[in-house]
Amino acid sequence: MIHRNDPGHFDVTSGAWRHWDEDGAVPASCSTCHSADGLPFLVAHDVQIEQEIASGMKCTTCHVAEDDFGILVREEVPFPSGAVLSFTTDGDNLCATCHQGRASGMTVDRRIGDIDDDMISDALGFINVHYAPSAATIMGGDAMGGYEYAGMTYVGTWGHDDYDNAASCTSCHSAHSGTVNVSGNCADCHDVSTVEDIRSLREYSGDYDGDGVESGTYYEIANLKDMLYEAMQTYSRDVIGTMVMYDSHAYPYFFADPDGDGVSDGRYATWTPRLLRAAYNYQYASKDYGGYVHNGQYVIQLLHDSLADLGADVSAMDRPDDPF
Repeated sequence: MIHRNDPGHFDVTSGAWRHWDEDGAVPASCSTCHSADGLPFLVAHDVQIEQEIASGMKCTTCHVAEDDFGILVREEVPFPSGAVLSFTTDGDNLCATCHQGRASGMTVDRRIGDIDDDMISDALGFINVHYAPSAATIMGGDAMGGYEYAGMTYVGTWGHDDYDNAASCTSCHSAHSGTVNVSGNCADCHDVSTVEDIRSLREYSGDYDGDGVESGTYYEIANLKDMLYEAMQTYSRDVIGTMVMYDSHAYPYFFADPDGDGVSDGRYATWTPRLLRAAYNYQYASKDYGGYVHNGQYVIQLLHDSLADLGADVSAMDRPDDPF
């Protein structure tokens, strides 16, 4: 039961804090979330500058020392899509400042421009949403964090059943470690004692992956991701001529596999708009590790529409309506 490193925001050995050691400072574009003083500087000045390298957060990253360590006040949060939104608490707005990703579907559209759907172009390249875009997922189509296909509708903000007790960030997560408090509010309403139990839960009916079984939302999404990856490989092999492969632990995540042997042949460089859209949503679903809880309906819609756009048969798959 002994842990070597501090948890979550205070794990000073993690890349989130050590990435800039060789540079000597954290650049302005990263310092809000990856320095101890960046977040309070942003709250105070609504702009960001280069910050000193830190060994994790300080108490004053999120709290005001001169005010009995109350939470920094942030009344609304700009998202990469341009949407300006707010949760019901300053604390959740602080969480959302960093846990929102760094791209949106609009970022993808700007990269694509007027390039035809199946045209290979050097102007294209993979767009990474970044990590843990949880707040954008919760806000769904209001934040537009995923790639939303033209002509389709998307669910909005997921509020759970009782926001004050069950859907704020810290009602489910420890503010300091980020760990899920299963035995707390989750167990108050659900028969769960582990994260694995939560994965078997679902709120809405529907066979989203078309396998004939309505399994937990986590597993429906996992199956859809597997299907989308297969569809991306089929499309890249048959339409583009070079198969794509994915490695969740190696930047830039998508690599060329021209002979299909599962061994990378370098960065994937033959993108089409159709493959880029699907890859963005695949990464989005992969990097929001709790997307099945944060707003499973939204994640399912993104994956379903990506499959359909790649030409996969989705006739047996239920697509969620807009229930909230």
